[in-house]
Amino acid sequence: KLPGRLLEPMEEGACAGKSIPFNEMLKEYYMVRGWGDDGKPRREKLERLGLGVDV
Repeated sequence: KLPGRLLEPMEEGACAGKSIPFNEMLKEYYMVRGWGDDGKPRREKLERLGLGVDV
């Protein structure tokens, strides 16, 4: 979990008033990696890696 300060909108510069959409980015990252919403690998990902489901 990131500190709240990192999620606040920028105060100055070219990005003033904008914030990083961290939660949306995290969901997309998990999806691309083959992980569930909880950040754990999905069964299909484990099987593709030859790790089974006992990990």
